[in-house]
Amino acid sequence: MKRLLFLLALLTVSVGAMAYISVSPQTVRFSGAGEIKQVKVAHSGGWSFGLPVEEWIFCSQDANTLSIECFKNFDDTVRTAHLTLMSGSSTCTITLIQDIYRPPVNNDEVEEEQKQSKGSREIEVNGVKFKMVYVEGSRFTMGATSSHAKEAFPTELPVHAVELADYMIGETEVTQALWTAVMGSNPSSVKGDNLPVDNISWFDCWEFIRKLNRLTNLQFTLPTEAQWEYAAKGGTHRSTTKFSGHSDWFEVAWTFLNSRGKLHRVKALRENSLGLYDMSGNVWEWCADWFDLYHTRATVNPTGPESGDYRVIRGGACDELENRCRVTCRSGAAPGNKAAHLGLRLALKVSK
Repeated sequence: MKRLLFLLALLTVSVGAMAYISVSPQTVRFSGAGEIKQVKVAHSGGWSFGLPVEEWIFCSQDANTLSIECFKNFDDTVRTAHLTLMSGSSTCTITLIQDIYRPPVNNDEVEEEQKQSKGSREIEVNGVKFKMVYVEGSRFTMGATSSHAKEAFPTELPVHAVELADYMIGETEVTQALWTAVMGSNPSSVKGDNLPVDNISWFDCWEFIRKLNRLTNLQFTLPTEAQWEYAAKGGTHRSTTKFSGHSDWFEVAWTFLNSRGKLHRVKALRENSLGLYDMSGNVWEWCADWFDLYHTRATVNPTGPESGDYRVIRGGACDELENRCRVTCRSGAAPGNKAAHLGLRLALKVSK
């Protein structure tokens, strides 16, 4: 495993007599997997940060330190992100470059890793078990196809072709029991171990994922919007049903009409053809992508726009009417927003 290579330059941005930012190193280049890669930023005075974040990077901060953590990259591309630090009217930028991850060369290790990745997987964290379901990648039509046309909002069009690699996705929304096992506290609006966690921001999700990855030594992420919709439609078993698993919403979805606006325990209704529960209703689920209008071109493993004001949320919630809980319905929320009935579902990368 290669070690980190640091550019030894020291960058200092002066912001008046009482505030400054110092960054060392300015640029980090690395390869390999499994270790935490950090850039620490010392500061005084007021400051904030803006990040065109990619799914492989996570930022956390305390009173004196900003830490950047990056995880294993299974893509066949070198990926770049830029971190902009701001204090007053002055800014500086750190560039991070992630090289391609190469899987183990030991054939037995590769075969075993691939074997484990091809089926559902039960994982236990601090006494709490949860299940990840294997999703075989394929080409599918994303957006409001003819079965959704009458109810579709303009943001669900145009339909377009998407091709996805294999991945795993959570059998259920992340429960309050799992969130508490990882984070040590429960932010939810109404408490219950088997209820989905809610009242969490997009940033909270990544803090949870960062800690979960440390505990499990796995590569959890938020699903991309394309991964979310493909799984909701049933993957290679996909159907044209309006809701995830059935055309009748009351079979598979907790909406305003049958939930009285309250959260319900996961797995209380029918699953879809992949064995996934509550992908329609209960809580909105954060996705990794920025929210924007669809385009018409075909894409492979899309990750959404490079920037925006809102992050994608999908699936509807228990305080929404059924039309908002259809599998193609889209919405967005500011990444710092915390609200009742706003939760998440995990995705997990698998080796090729």
